[in-house]
Amino acid sequence: MFPQLSTRDIMWDLQRNGGNVAATTERILTGRGLETVAIPQASAPAQTAAASAASKSEGQDLISRYNLSGKVATEGAETTQSSPSSGWSQNKEERQRILQKRRDDMILAARKRMEQKVRESA
Repeated sequence: MFPQLSTRDIMWDLQRNGGNVAATTERILTGRGLETVAIPQASAPAQTAAASAASKSEGQDLISRYNLSGKVATEGAETTQSSPSSGWSQNKEERQRILQKRRDDMILAARKRMEQKVRESA
């Protein structure tokens, strides 16, 4: 209805007025204008940290990032034995160890599938 205004500003005014469309329309038609939404800008240190994390991860694969090269070498000889778990552990260190093992297993399984796919295509 008002293409000259941004949808964000209209939605903000509607929210501010409790969804009163008539009040928002009246403000626009009388020329009083709408308040603009204040968008918080990310701080420079946060942007720098995100940029450095992105540049760090670009040149590194998951095997080297999580130090799984030893497990890749012994992957063929070793069969994964899952410890019997009776659910979610109350011990924080135990939960962390289990989740890290699951992450490592998923990375190694994905690597194995990718190697198999490459072998099949070659």
